[in-house]
This record gives sequence, C-alpha cells and structure tokens, in this order.
Amino acid sequence: MEYRDEVFWRLLDDYRVLVVFDEIHHCAGHDPLLSNAWGQQILQRIQDRAVFTLALSGTPWRSDDRAIALARYLSPEGQLICDYRYGLKEAIADGVCRSPRILLLDNQQVALTEAVETENTVRLFPSIVKLLGESPVTYEDLLRHDEVIEQLLARGSDKLDELNLTQPETAGLVVATDIEHAQQIARALDARGEGWCVVTNRTPNAQQVINAFRHSDCRWIIAVGMIS
Repeated sequence: MEYRDEVFWRLLDDYRVLVVFDEIHHCAGHDPLLSNAWGQQILQRIQDRAVFTLALSGTPWRSDDRAIALARYLSPEGQLICDYRYGLKEAIADGVCRSPRILLLDNQQVALTEAVETENTVRLFPSIVKLLGESPVTYEDLLRHDEVIEQLLARGSDKLDELNLTQPETAGLVVATDIEHAQQIARALDARGEGWCVVTNRTPNAQQVINAFRHSDCRWIIAVGMIS
C-alpha cells in the first residue's frame, strides 16, 4: 500500500468505497507511532476515509500484543470486539470443517547433554515444557531434531496404516516450518521407505501438485504454508 500514488488514494475521496481486509491481524496499531508499515497505511490513508470497511481474520490476535488496526477492544480487559464470529464450532455444525482430534506428545525423561569446559554434563527434565523453560533449547530446536521428527513420523505412519485398513484413500500431511525443514522431513520419510511429495510457495504449479497428490496413492505431502 505504501507505494500507491495519490491518484489511487483519491478513489476514497471520489467514491463511496468498500475496503476489504483479509487477515487484518497482520496490520498492527491504533497509534501511528506503534504501528507496523501496513497498519500505518491503514490509519493514515483509509481510516475515516472509506465509507465501509470489512476486516477478516482467522487469527484475531497478534503475538506481539499490539492492537490490530481498526479493531475495537474492551477496557480494561483488552478483549477484541468482533461484529461477527464464525468459529470452529459453527463450521463443524455446518459440515464445512471436521472436528479436530489432537494428540499431545510429551517425554517424562528428557536428557540434555551440555558441554561445560572439558566435560559433558547431562541434565534431566520431567517434561518438554520444563526443558523449554529451564534450558537454552528452543521450540525451533525441537522441530528440527532428527529424533523428534522420526518419533512423530513413526506414530503418524502407524496411524496411517490403521486408517488405510478401512479408508484406503487416507494420506498424511506434514506442516513444515520452512523449505529446509520440509527437505529434512522428506529425507526422514525416505529413510522409512515412505512415498512423499513437497509443496511450498516456491513450487512451480503448486496447486496442480496438490491436486495430483489428492488423486494419487502417495502416502505423504509435506507443505510449507500451502495447505491448511
């Protein structure tokens, strides 16, 4: 938006404009000084000039705790006020979304080997939460840890085998952090003798790749920001 010329912005003065924002949570700020680049443009160029605005988001919050541009909040709780909310419960009731079944995995004896001068020391943690909170290990480290990947893929493969007995068309989706992570997961599936394909925002004809997977007998698709 910051590279549009004045001719473009005059549309808001010359016409009764409806502005539609998708994923508005990416646009931060009520105050121009505390806004990000996108939010600043909305505050300076669109707020109070557009006759109508429709702001949509599947993630109505920000990880940095800054306000979403154009949004209204309750005080002092800071709860977002939505004019209309269509959530997972409604989507399941309408048959446009399936009820998710989430399996949580943990480890009650996580061993962390640390180098201290000339010796290695081993620290034990009773859970992954404790490991992340009381050591230098990050969640990103766990996502890229070969043993963690292997454990998750093994459980996923066992579940696929079980489902394929009654639903032969069932396949697995792995959501990767980035392209390098996707390639690491692909190598792990290779080592297990599993069939896979990768689709990312850099994949030529990505939608055709997804459609081809849908109608193939490939067991796994690894995606980076392409399949929800």
